[in-house]
Amino acid sequence: MSGAERLGRAMIALWHGERAATERVELCNQAALLLDLPESELGELLPGFVETRGLVMLARGDAHQALDYFTSQINQHGRGGWLGIRLGEQRARLSLGEPADSLPDEPSFDSRNARFALRVVGVLNTLVKGSAEQETAELLRQLYPEAKRLAEQWTAASQTSSAYTDAPTEAASMMAAAVFQQWFHPARINSPDDFADTALVSRVIESISQTKLETLDVLSTATGTLAA
Repeated sequence: MSGAERLGRAMIALWHGERAATERVELCNQAALLLDLPESELGELLPGFVETRGLVMLARGDAHQALDYFTSQINQHGRGGWLGIRLGEQRARLSLGEPADSLPDEPSFDSRNARFALRVVGVLNTLVKGSAEQETAELLRQLYPEAKRLAEQWTAASQTSSAYTDAPTEAASMMAAAVFQQWFHPARINSPDDFADTALVSRVIESISQTKLETLDVLSTATGTLAA
């Protein structure tokens, strides 16, 4: 079995494992076995293998182990520039209710789509840190225009069954559509100016808190292609 096939099968097992209560352990073990290859044999597949190994740990419910793993990859191997590894670290911290010491350095990622993903994580981190609503409102105000643009792309593509020109934009659009539907739509946010209304900001924050796990799931699904 080729490395690409092993990674693909592992990701499918992980996807099902995250959503299955009774078979989660078995599916995660299956994924871990598929991912058990020497790094010297992985070539360009290495980022995908590293990221998916950490996500398997999270799916098993061991966020501490996942955080240690992602952190070691960043510190020991200089892999902080891989978006999936950075977001994996952020997701582990959020799962533990810990704020990140610092957000991933956006300038290290050239992709506009990658930077959008980091800003979504930034909003989640403000809630974990218990930051003032004003700080969260400003991050949301900055995020809103890009989320709206990408979400509209996703809606248009879905309605016309048209193919995206590149996978990173498709992944970012999928994430933006989820953010727009789960965060902004319930609070009836229609423009960046709405974030001056503290009542509307409170509604958005409530929606974000209620859908944090769903947002993290979308992030995990999207990161495989966002950094391209």
